[in-house]
Amino acid sequence: MMDNGKSCDDAAWHIDRKCSGDPTWNSKGYCRTSCYEAGRGYLGEMCCLASFPEEECTECSNDRTPWMVSNDETCETSPGTIETKCRDDDWWVNKNYCQQTCFDAGRGYD
Repeated sequence: MMDNGKSCDDAAWHIDRKCSGDPTWNSKGYCRTSCYEAGRGYLGEMCCLASFPEEECTECSNDRTPWMVSNDETCETSPGTIETKCRDDDWWVNKNYCQQTCFDAGRGYD
C-alpha cells in the first residue's frame, strides 16, 4: 500500500473489500489492525487496540524452547511442534513458549 502512496488508515475501500475475504491479504496479513477494527480481522487474531482495557488483551511473546534455540529453529518454522504442544503441554504453558504462534494457530493458552 505504501508503494501506492496509501496507508491502511486511508484505504477504506480496500479494508471493506479485502482483509480476511481476500486470499492474498490473508496470506500476507496486510493492514492487520485496520482490518480488525473494521470487523474483518484475520482468523485467530485478536489485535491489542488502545481502546481495549489491558485485562482484555495480552501482548504475546514468541519465546523459543531451549531445543529450538540450540537447533536454530523458530516457532514459525515448527508447525508440527505447534500442532502437538502449545496448550496441550504443561511445560509449554508454564513457560509460555511460542505464545504468539500458538495463538495464531488457534492453539493459544487459556
